[in-house]
Amino acid sequence: MKSSFSATFLVLLSLSSFLTILVISNVYLADSVVFTPAFQNVFSFKTDTRSSRLLSTVLPVRFVTNSTIASANAKFQESKHKRLNRVVDVKVLKNVERYAGHDIVIKQDPIKVGFYERFRSTWLYKHIFQPFRQATDCNCSSFFVEKSMIHEPAAINDFDVVFFVQDVSRRSGSVKEWKELLKAKSNHNPKQKWVYGTRECVKRIHSIFPPLPFTSFIYDWSVTYHSNSTLTIPYGKFRVLKTLNMNAKQKNWAEEKEHLIAWMSSASPKRTNTWQRKAFVESLGKYLDIHIYGRGQNAKSCASNTEDCRKMISKYKFYLAFENNCCSEYITEKFWRTLTWDVVPIVIGAPKKDYLRLAPPNSFIYADDFEGPEKLADYIKMLHSNNELYNNYFKWKESYFAVNNFPDRGEELATTTVPPKSFVYSCSTVCKIVKKYKTENLTNSKSNVSVHFDPRTSWWGDSCSKCGSHDWIRQFT
Repeated sequence: MKSSFSATFLVLLSLSSFLTILVISNVYLADSVVFTPAFQNVFSFKTDTRSSRLLSTVLPVRFVTNSTIASANAKFQESKHKRLNRVVDVKVLKNVERYAGHDIVIKQDPIKVGFYERFRSTWLYKHIFQPFRQATDCNCSSFFVEKSMIHEPAAINDFDVVFFVQDVSRRSGSVKEWKELLKAKSNHNPKQKWVYGTRECVKRIHSIFPPLPFTSFIYDWSVTYHSNSTLTIPYGKFRVLKTLNMNAKQKNWAEEKEHLIAWMSSASPKRTNTWQRKAFVESLGKYLDIHIYGRGQNAKSCASNTEDCRKMISKYKFYLAFENNCCSEYITEKFWRTLTWDVVPIVIGAPKKDYLRLAPPNSFIYADDFEGPEKLADYIKMLHSNNELYNNYFKWKESYFAVNNFPDRGEELATTTVPPKSFVYSCSTVCKIVKKYKTENLTNSKSNVSVHFDPRTSWWGDSCSKCGSHDWIRQFT
């Protein structure tokens, strides 16, 4: 018995000495260290990081069966004892991953991110994902984040980063409500960051900006589709193929097409914050055979962003990828999904320079290049009758591929609470913002200057204009 006790004491004394060495050498910077030996005893040694003293308390924690740090991370994530069993900052372990045959995992409390939802009237994303009612963990590789939804102003005290997601189902909030929020923020660590996030174009959400006295200093950072944002999440992108696509080079893209032009309308005709696309399409239909899908009289059935819709639209040679507003860099899934469906988009939306910069070369037809609807119609008919000219709009597929970041959706309600990567609510977005937070706020760099995002700034607040430069388009805006 004495022999067993002595052996245990020597092991603990040995581990204590090792921890002291780590602290002195400034390697040990987290709240606790967990050793996972081959036998079924795991201990957490709590330390006081300010004085670098080893505390006397030894707390039992969950046993980790795998010898790899990656497995240890996964096991700790699954643990019900959330506060105790978070594993982060494993990059610190480059030179101290093992000691006397034991794995070492350095861990600390997660960074907490909140999404302020008090101003929301309805949940717009019910066909894509449901709101997460409880705190959710995000594994950000070298650190952990806990994200939650906030419904009361006082609750923001608990968070390091707070997102304010803007969409058409929200209201702006009153002066009194924003004062409440600012008061709650002032009671917290001044390093807390507020983030403006949206997928909408500014014209659709201009009316829900915070009251004028606050907009210049409320938000620290921005997450939008625009490249001037702190973090940019575009609706789509194109990338270079590793090898030349010979199939695309040899393919006749017109061969499997059965119809000429399709257009899909998902917007209500009563909407006032968009240009009159349906009236424009009907006017253009005097010159071209256009099949209309979606809402409205005489429209064909096709649920937006579904596989059934993709199959139908891919049988057309052209698609009218008309944005609901014409704003800088506002090129949505209407355009990117058309490219992935192997259809040529006819576009009205962002300035042409944005399409030239952000889209694959010679992949679209810019409607405003033509003097009138007859000229556009003549050009479309020429491409329709000449496969070689039509196939020129697919040459980019020999060297590039397009990515549509907007998820497919169905008619049924979503059952998952996991947002797609391209959404502000996603762990992908949260991890990127928290990485910036850690870099700028958890360092002593003197170069960190506080710069606020004002949604009324010119590149965002003034980024929308009338569609088109010709009267045949502008009369509908």
